[in-house]
Amino acid sequence: AVGVPCRLVRCSRARGPPLAGGGAASIGFANEAPLLLVSQESVETLSSALRREGERPVGARSFRPNIVVGAPRASPGGTRPEAPLLSAAASGAEDGWTALRVGGLRLRVAGPCARCSMVEVDPASGARHGSVLRTLATYRRSHARINFGVFCELERAAAERAGGTERMFVEEGDEVEPVARSPASPTTP
Repeated sequence: AVGVPCRLVRCSRARGPPLAGGGAASIGFANEAPLLLVSQESVETLSSALRREGERPVGARSFRPNIVVGAPRASPGGTRPEAPLLSAAASGAEDGWTALRVGGLRLRVAGPCARCSMVEVDPASGARHGSVLRTLATYRRSHARINFGVFCELERAAAERAGGTERMFVEEGDEVEPVARSPASPTTP
């Protein structure tokens, strides 16, 4: 009972679009990769920058992530977390990860998520914010793209071992362990 009309949909196992990090995967309802990860600390850093500009803060839901790495937080006006919340990470730390372990799964970071104007739309009310991209552009611009969060996918070896028959999932409270990092440093305003 989610309180809105919805429809149960089944996706075929057809091959999806090319992934941000190269290759392709069987994905449904995703435009670049199966998973999008952001850190709560990065969201809070952005919200602090917005407040300094006299703008209202945003929550992780504005970025439509599957996984939020950070300490559990209640959603605005409620008591449930905004997305599965895992162990803490410093602001921008996810930008330097190339692989991570979440619970029993190993994920490969496919690349950064270039943001579009959808981050300006509040997912609960549909109201436009108007300052999120402009603020992100002051400290998250790279090669004419405004990046925030990283795309992840299950490492190929783990997927092949499962053979598509084993159910694999992460749960709130699962520990996140970066197992490989690039020389990139976290970006903060």
